[in-house]
Amino acid sequence: MSATVKENAAAKAEKTDGMRAAEITLAIKEADNKWRQRLPILYYQSALGMFFLVASIAIFFAAGNAWLKGYLHWIPMVGINAFCLAVIREIEHDCVHDLYFPKNKNVQDLMMWAVWPMLGNVPHPWYRRELHMVHHRNSGRKKDLEERMIGMGLPLGFKRILAMLDAPIGIQFRRDELKTIPFYNKRDLNAASIPVTKVWYLIALSYLLLKFICVPAAGFLGWTDPETMGPMTANMLKLYAALAKPFTIWILPGWFQTWSRQILSSWMHYYLDYGSKLHEVQVLNDWCFGVFNFFSCNFGNTHVIHHFNEKQTFYLRELVKNDILPVCKKHGVRFNDYGAILRCNHFHEDTKME
Repeated sequence: MSATVKENAAAKAEKTDGMRAAEITLAIKEADNKWRQRLPILYYQSALGMFFLVASIAIFFAAGNAWLKGYLHWIPMVGINAFCLAVIREIEHDCVHDLYFPKNKNVQDLMMWAVWPMLGNVPHPWYRRELHMVHHRNSGRKKDLEERMIGMGLPLGFKRILAMLDAPIGIQFRRDELKTIPFYNKRDLNAASIPVTKVWYLIALSYLLLKFICVPAAGFLGWTDPETMGPMTANMLKLYAALAKPFTIWILPGWFQTWSRQILSSWMHYYLDYGSKLHEVQVLNDWCFGVFNFFSCNFGNTHVIHHFNEKQTFYLRELVKNDILPVCKKHGVRFNDYGAILRCNHFHEDTKME
């Protein structure tokens, strides 16, 4: 072995995790600069954020209107709206990190006000900013309420699955556990859910109750016969028809987008026993995560980049991923660790489960 090869091997062996993480961060910044030079429009970061927000909202309502008028089948409409909501969710995340209009808080707040009713099944963005900053300071720790609320650290079972699919409903089965997390405050969370989240779930649960229990029961009892139908049944059917519209346009795509993102997020973050920033998050980009990644703006493939550079917009993460993911793998970031969800998100296989 030549002296040069020996020196390179020794230098590689001497690198600490901190040095490796710094190299990944530097590579991300260099890739950002490369793309900005290639596409100068990327320098107009705030304007691009506003454009993506307005375009997503416009497409969302256009698709919903096309379905209402019979021009579009409900299945592609739900898919289009779920993707639009995924983009809006990324816009909210970028606003949380102060990436759009940092010198004009009024415009930034306007964007967050626009985001809030679209993402109806989560608390308002200002509360989520506090929650997310705690996550970054305590990623994978017991204080990480944001990730623990969606199942990180739980054994795979009923509570874990419910938390991944719908955190607000899952909370109802985990109250004692969540009380032990320092940042958790039921009153603050409830206040941040008024009025949008409350309305969202009122529509969702009312429609499901009517569709699967009340309307079938009325039909079974013969109350839906037009000749003998009473006013109570008639009003129930009118309410059912009315709720079907916001449920199909708003609720169902919102749930689909949420499932995609939260399953990936709950799976990818490591809990308690990881060694360094290199091991906070894994990459989930295998084919079986394809649908989830599509309806979460490629979250499983690019979220690891965000943990090394918080001040980067979602579209830049997508542009640099092909340059950065090989660097991440080179420095020890895990890819497609399926067993993490079976190990309660522990990094090491021999860690005692909690």
